[in-house]
This record gives sequence, C-alpha cells and structure tokens, in this order.
Amino acid sequence: MVNRYSIALVASLLTITLTACTSAPDTAEADSSPKARDFTSQLTGSEDIDYQPMVSPEHAAETADVIVSGSIIAVHEGLSFDHDKFHDPEYQEDNDMTLEDFQTPTESIILEVTVDQNLMGLNDSAESIYLYQSLHGHGTMTTLDDAGIGLRIVMAGVEASQRDPYTDLDDVTINRPADIPEDAPIYQSGPGWMWFQAESDDTITGVGVSHDELGDAWGSVSSIDDLIERFAAE
Repeated sequence: MVNRYSIALVASLLTITLTACTSAPDTAEADSSPKARDFTSQLTGSEDIDYQPMVSPEHAAETADVIVSGSIIAVHEGLSFDHDKFHDPEYQEDNDMTLEDFQTPTESIILEVTVDQNLMGLNDSAESIYLYQSLHGHGTMTTLDDAGIGLRIVMAGVEASQRDPYTDLDDVTINRPADIPEDAPIYQSGPGWMWFQAESDDTITGVGVSHDELGDAWGSVSSIDDLIERFAAE
C-alpha cells in the first residue's frame, strides 16, 4: 500500500504547480546539468514526471511564505503522522489501514539547506532551513546516495500544513526526525518551485521541470545566480 502522506503534505501546492503528467526526460537538460539531474532523478525513481514551473517571480512572491537560496548540507529521514482517529478500529476499517500503516514514515526526505540569501520571508537570523520533499512513491532516504549534498538550491515554499486533505482531518500531528530541532519550521515546495545546480553544471534543473520551461516573465534565466538576481529585483 502506497503511503498517501507522501503526497498529502504537498497537496496544497498542486494548485500552484498545476497538473503533473508523464513525459520523456529532456536530453539537453540532462546533458547540461548532470549532477543536479542525478539527484532529481533519484527523487522520482524510474517515473518520468513533468511539472509546470513558477509562473513568474511576482507569482512566487505572492504565493510563497519564504524564498531562499543556499546549499544542501544534509538529507534527513522523512515525516510520520498521528491523529486520535488513527487509533480508532472503526476508522482503521473504514480506511482499510492499520495503525502501523497510518504511522509509517512517509516516502519522503527532509533536505537541510544552509541559507546563503534570504530572498523573502525568512528570519534574517536563520542559518538553515528544512525542506520536505516527497519521493513520489519511490523509496526512502536509504534509497538515495549523496548526490544532493553540496548542490546549490533556490526554493520558494510554504510552511508544512497540518491538514490531511484525503481524510479532511485537521490538526494531524507531524512527527519529525529526532535530529531536526522541534522549533525549526519545516517547509514544503512544489516540484516546479525549487531549482538545483552543481558547480560543474551549466544550467539549473528542477524535479520534473527544466529551465527552458520558465516563461517570458523570467527573462533569460539558466543558473542559480540568475534566479537570485531575478528574485532580488522584485
């Protein structure tokens, strides 16, 4: 059984990333950003997905809570969830799930990103940010290698929701890994709302989206520095 929470936490962002569809990978993009592409391909497994990127810097600024640039310094285990109803046998039967099914950690990871620039919304004293990332039903942290460590990233995100859109339960308890501080916010970002680049890569790449899909509102953007400059101009 696929753990629905691997999708549930980012369901609210699907309205701003539009609809995902199956697509062949962009060969040119794969050649121009091989290290970042290696990491993003691990996030999606063998499935080719295609997401719409951010419409414009203005749209991102209006929709997101934070926009930051930085570098990935660690990859943590994903999240698990709990709610009083999960312990109710009748509720378990209605959903054809056991308590263990409900509480199993999601197919997800949390990226720890050291903050280089606070482009919008983050406390200026914050030195790092934690970013939830679904693995799209393709495994757990143990299936990843260290391909993501050191990648530069620009992300626009919102603070993780505590609402389960599949059961309409409010106040679902989010259980975080022990190595993430209790008072540290965890953010989520849609696949077309975060971009990666290694120092040796020629261009940025996203999860299921390539830089050449950015619309005219972005101008000529192909690198992390270009994205930072474009956001800083807002």
